[in-house]
Amino acid sequence: MDGTPLSSSWLVHLRAYVNTDLPSSHQIEGRDAIAELISKNALSLPRLVSEMGDILTSTDAVMRARGILLLGELWMHFVAKPFDATILHHFAAFFAARLEDWHSLHGALIGSLALLKREKHVGVVDNDDAKALLKSALENVEVQALVQEDRMFCLEFFECLLVGYPEAISSHHCLGATNLFAEFSIPFLLDKLSSSLKNAKLDSLKFLGFCVSRYGAEELRNHSTAIWMALKQELFSSYKVEEAISKERDNQTFHEALNCLQACLKLQAGNKDDMLSLERNSLLELVVEDPFINDFFDCISGHLIQTSARVTVCSTGNGDIALERALTTIKETGLILTMAAKASPASCFAVTHRIFPNLFNLLRPGICIKGSDDEKKFEGIPVKSSLWFPDDVLLTVLEVIRLIIEGVKGLADSVLKLQGTYSDVKWIGPLQLNSEDLLMSFIAITVSGLQNRMDIDAILIDRTWNVGVAGLQAVGSFPPQLSILSRVQYDYLFSFLKYITLSKSEATSLWNRTVDAIRVICTAEEHFSCQGLGSMFRDSLIASLLKEVDNYSESLPVLCSLKALSVLCTGGAEILTNSTRKLTELLCEDLKKFVRIASEEDNTVKRILPLSQGLLDYILPCCMKVDMDVEVLLGLAVNLWHIVENFPEDGLLKDSRDNIQVLQNCLGIVQICVFHCDAPSQRYLMLEIVGPFVEATSHIFGSLGLKDIWLIGFFSSMIISLRPSIHIPRAECVLHRLCAGAVSLSCGSVNLIASEAVGCLVNKWQSNGVEMQVSNGISLSIAEALDLIIKGEWVSTALCNQTGTACLEPEKALVLKMGCIKLLGYAGKGLAIRGHIGVSDIAMLLLSLVHCKKILVDAKQKNLLQFLWPNDEERLSIASAAADALGFIAKDLGSSGWRQSHLVIKPLHQQRFFVSMLAPLELVLKESEEQERIILYYAFANLISSIPANVILMESKRVFPFVLESLSALSSAEMFSTSLSSVLLVLSAILVDKNGAELASRHLSAVVGRLQSLIQYQYSVTVRETSLLCLGTLVALPYARVFPFRTQVLKSLTNALDDPKRSVRKEAVRCRRAWELLTR
Repeated sequence: MDGTPLSSSWLVHLRAYVNTDLPSSHQIEGRDAIAELISKNALSLPRLVSEMGDILTSTDAVMRARGILLLGELWMHFVAKPFDATILHHFAAFFAARLEDWHSLHGALIGSLALLKREKHVGVVDNDDAKALLKSALENVEVQALVQEDRMFCLEFFECLLVGYPEAISSHHCLGATNLFAEFSIPFLLDKLSSSLKNAKLDSLKFLGFCVSRYGAEELRNHSTAIWMALKQELFSSYKVEEAISKERDNQTFHEALNCLQACLKLQAGNKDDMLSLERNSLLELVVEDPFINDFFDCISGHLIQTSARVTVCSTGNGDIALERALTTIKETGLILTMAAKASPASCFAVTHRIFPNLFNLLRPGICIKGSDDEKKFEGIPVKSSLWFPDDVLLTVLEVIRLIIEGVKGLADSVLKLQGTYSDVKWIGPLQLNSEDLLMSFIAITVSGLQNRMDIDAILIDRTWNVGVAGLQAVGSFPPQLSILSRVQYDYLFSFLKYITLSKSEATSLWNRTVDAIRVICTAEEHFSCQGLGSMFRDSLIASLLKEVDNYSESLPVLCSLKALSVLCTGGAEILTNSTRKLTELLCEDLKKFVRIASEEDNTVKRILPLSQGLLDYILPCCMKVDMDVEVLLGLAVNLWHIVENFPEDGLLKDSRDNIQVLQNCLGIVQICVFHCDAPSQRYLMLEIVGPFVEATSHIFGSLGLKDIWLIGFFSSMIISLRPSIHIPRAECVLHRLCAGAVSLSCGSVNLIASEAVGCLVNKWQSNGVEMQVSNGISLSIAEALDLIIKGEWVSTALCNQTGTACLEPEKALVLKMGCIKLLGYAGKGLAIRGHIGVSDIAMLLLSLVHCKKILVDAKQKNLLQFLWPNDEERLSIASAAADALGFIAKDLGSSGWRQSHLVIKPLHQQRFFVSMLAPLELVLKESEEQERIILYYAFANLISSIPANVILMESKRVFPFVLESLSALSSAEMFSTSLSSVLLVLSAILVDKNGAELASRHLSAVVGRLQSLIQYQYSVTVRETSLLCLGTLVALPYARVFPFRTQVLKSLTNALDDPKRSVRKEAVRCRRAWELLTR
């Protein structure tokens, strides 16, 4: 009925209501008739609104107002009728919009009030809709201009909001609505602040800070003394004797009081930049002239002897208490001064003018740095300080100075961004007047830490350097337009930081902080589009670092130089590009000489290792974060390839470990470079290198030479990083060469990366019969590429064209077979990830090796299987390797160790592969003898270890028998302990699942028996813990099935309660408690 047009009687009632010429009784009758129809669900409110469209949007204000009033009164009539949340939301938005129409205000108020009056059990508007109604009311309703009835509606409207929607309207906004409340609210809040309840204190501080900022500076001035005295009670421990002696500070209340103080200071300072305003600023006067500042100076002068010796601190118990109180006073005062200094320029001037002259009068005798004739200097910077050795008092004072400087720096940033709001910058004058003392204080503390670092506790030294470098960073990173340092002081600061960077890398903590401080100081200019001293210094330091690398300086290791370069070049694409080009040239020069050098004393051998490592670990990751020109990356990859291509055939290195390490670093560099190249660059690279690679590796067999190792490694790295759209010329030859290189008997690192390249190659191979990889004019499909791998012709190449492994020594034959299996695992992984059915061929071949029977393979696989077939001594090793390869195929990409590569990934590939393997496993298990099944269950454990739990639970009926038998089979040897843990985790997931628990309850006897034996498993603590966990979970199964095992389980837990490992004993106790609760 709701979907039908309104009847003529409805039109009569509707017209009667909106017609103001009719008597009010007729209008009420029309409204009640409509309400009755809605109450009987014969008509919905949305339907009614749709039919009233012309009335609600009419240009006739009276008719429009009557229509909205009808809706408002209907909602008031149905305040207890349940409605859907969507309807409530739409009508809340409708009435919020109608509050803007003063003609319709009466009806909109009634409708809004009706919505807010609703109770939860019939549906209410949410907080967002309530906020929208409130916002519209505040912006559009002038309460004082309304008639009395509407004013009453407004009062009730706000009452409903406060009671029903406390998040929509907060009480502190109400309290701060007008300064007329100040006379009553400020004394009330200050009185509440004296409460012993923490929440009361926090509320009063939050309200006080907010309300005072709304009342204005005049009201604050009238109550400044009372506010400051109340805040002092919360800011200083000395006012709270019981806290000072026995309790820690309430940090939350303390910081809330600081925020309140800052809000008050901001308000009184306003936007004035006239420093004389301090005389009229009562609260700021109270703060800077308060006796607590004198206490601050007394604490410092009382503990520092003005000599170049040490800090004198009493060692008695009373002295320790005095020192603790002094430190507390200094810290609290420092935080208060910091908050005051960054509140406004006026307060900054007042605080720094009051504090710094007196403070540096105390510190100045100890911040003089002196050099001596026998001490080495670097660019005029001495390495000795006459500063008394830092202790807690001195470090705390310098931390206070640093905090104040950082606060003023933040204020300076804000001031500069206002662009001219403050025309006078004399507020920063006290800092500029004391800049020499500031700079030398932090340099002195840093140098003092350097000269005493071998004799004093490392934690204290680290704190010393943190204070010193952080202070230098704060002093030097002001916006250039508001800098507190002169040009000469900047030069001195930069010279000191450069001295630390270039000559003190052995002090790792100091060096790292210094490099980062240089970056912050130099980039401070860039935030304000100003290129000045910082940029010049950074360019100079980068040039010095590159020179250090070029000259191979003993004072600064190459890795440190490259790490510093990566930090300093962050965010600067141009300077990073230039640095990368220079380092690339150095690497290429070293690599040319690398294989020709017979003596390890040459600097090239020493430099190429850290140079390649630094490029890989620091420079290239930094390049990825900026808009680096791909030509630089492509050029690096191509140049390295050409160098390797021209390696001498007989090139050797005295220490082969250096060769392998440099090789691995270079492979990583090439892979990252190619990975981040765009498609045209990668296409050019393939055209450039495929031909030379195929020709140069045509002789690959058996054991590879040095050049062959590098060629295969480089080419494999490039193949791994290619995009799927890149065409690879002569793909069949490439695949053949990579397979042969993957199983060569020369270099394990190259074997691994070549196997990975084969997996990536088949993964990105064109997948359908129309789009095929073209090799020498012959179309090669993915199926044909897979046949090339499975037929195993590349194995005969690796065996010097022999027909079997009999020509090899037994150890080498086993290594060859293991390499082949690993290659098959990577190839299967590539196929599985792309969701290709060909993975089943490789999986069946591997499963045949696990089973050591040839029943699962067809004719095309038997050739490779014949090569890989183990003799009696190799059987366990080959079967285990094949089981590991199956597990590798099933792993997710994150845990499989697969490198950066643009893989073709099909969703749910793990699940599909796992499910496809269950049927073959069932078949081979049925046909296996008992002693042969252990390795098959090991393969199952590898398969299931990485599969998502929801997939396992979906297949729980098929998986559960495997799980039970695996628990028995794998407990026989220590080598299977990890796999056993994986199976137990699967069992625990099954036990907590509803369907899985039902399945376990039908085999409870077998489950309990296996878990009882595993709680004494001697090879793994994890297995014992997980077994006890599963055993405790069993009590949640149906009582009638579990209770008969109660006595048996409790008896078996006796040994577990005496387990040597505490974690096992605790789990045994929990398990025993769970089973003891089972009673008749």
